[in-house]
Amino acid sequence: MRRIVIAAIVAAFAVAGAGTTTAAAGLNPGGLTPFDETVDVNVVFVGTFGGGNPSWSAVSADLPTTASPKTRFKLFYELDAEAELGINYTYSYTPTYTTTTWENSFFGALSGLATPKPRTIFQDEYNAQAGKLDVGDNNWIDAPTVEKWIIQNPPAGVDLTKPTILFVNWKDRPDFKFHVYTKTNEPDPDTGYNFGELRQTRKIVAWGGTAPNDEENSYAGPAKRLWFYDLSAGPESWGGSYEITTPDIDGDGVKDYRLPAIWEYSGSPLYPPYFTANRLPSEVNLDVNTVEGWNQVDASEQFIDKDLFLAEEKELPSGFESTLTADYQDIQFSGDWNRCYKQFVSDKVCYNDLAPFYQDFGGFVNLFLVTARHTDEILDGTPEGGARQLGDRDAAQVAGAARLRRRQLAGRHPERCLQLRVSGRGRGRVRADDDDDPRVRSSLVDEPPARRVRPEYGRGLRPERRHVLRLAR
Repeated sequence: MRRIVIAAIVAAFAVAGAGTTTAAAGLNPGGLTPFDETVDVNVVFVGTFGGGNPSWSAVSADLPTTASPKTRFKLFYELDAEAELGINYTYSYTPTYTTTTWENSFFGALSGLATPKPRTIFQDEYNAQAGKLDVGDNNWIDAPTVEKWIIQNPPAGVDLTKPTILFVNWKDRPDFKFHVYTKTNEPDPDTGYNFGELRQTRKIVAWGGTAPNDEENSYAGPAKRLWFYDLSAGPESWGGSYEITTPDIDGDGVKDYRLPAIWEYSGSPLYPPYFTANRLPSEVNLDVNTVEGWNQVDASEQFIDKDLFLAEEKELPSGFESTLTADYQDIQFSGDWNRCYKQFVSDKVCYNDLAPFYQDFGGFVNLFLVTARHTDEILDGTPEGGARQLGDRDAAQVAGAARLRRRQLAGRHPERCLQLRVSGRGRGRVRADDDDDPRVRSSLVDEPPARRVRPEYGRGLRPERRHVLRLAR
């Protein structure tokens, strides 16, 4: 079973890798251009597993040799034939078993970084079950510091600029300490709330992918493509490792397969990369809009830190960091913006000409529709091949997303909060969000179901940064 899990982690991580890329055919503007890419992947084993080193022949036998990622939402819409991205990966794996000397230094660093802390509620939940052991005294270890230590002290022969996964097992050593990893040096810039320190769900077992110019955890040299997964950390919430008794953790009628949190670092794309652009931009301008509807409050002035927003976006290695700019404007909460929001709250489609098509999906689609029909207001200029009209294909895709969202919100009462996500020049998505509603629970919440005494406000935000502008009301 462990071999299968390791294979799944390696395959998912490698999709985000970089290697030798060639176009299998000439460019096909407006269509699908196939690209073949060879991805070199380092698989590093730190510590012993079951008393010795894992058999590479056994592990590699379960690893994929090729992969062709698909667009998830296309599959949700049952548009399987259009889900292809045209990207074909061929994986080239290099296994590495770290030396005893390197492991002594690494685990010595972990021990030195370990700070005694109370057990998490997930560790207590695990202890309440018939496990093979009970978690004893717990420790917090700063995850970015561990990543930086590995960057500064790479295992011999391992090129960290290539996709690199380290599987760590501290448990077999006499100096082992029960532990979880944390990131506590980046509180919310608006509220000061420190999710990493205060939330139980932010006590994790894996970390990686920090950019070299990250303002909290920078490092010298080129970007490293490093991710470590510590099988001996936790138990924790995201992978479900805390729950070893109940087959169906989230109560959806389907048995849950416990997997490590590989989605924390990478995943398949929600939308294909060719969705709007006919060519790669030389510069990108972000049009940031705030729908102002809060009486006597200038939300954009009080709650948007323009310098911070742009600085955070420039951390993403895009190739046009030096030319990235942003424009800001307010939109009056009137007309369609007001009407569609109110009908979103009452769960009614706000455009009569589209109501028959969207009737089954209700008011959720209003936030998309009002934005799609007012792109002339939210964009300060239309780049060639950029903005486009809402057509039948868009309607089919939005309907699919709406259907999924309505299933998720069935029987719930989401916070009525309008959010505008900025995703490049001329591209924005507006959606309802229930992240802050204490009554909404996802499959993995901040407290285990069996021990839930009081709600914690909001489902956990994922570690990736989310730049979201809320409707002030």
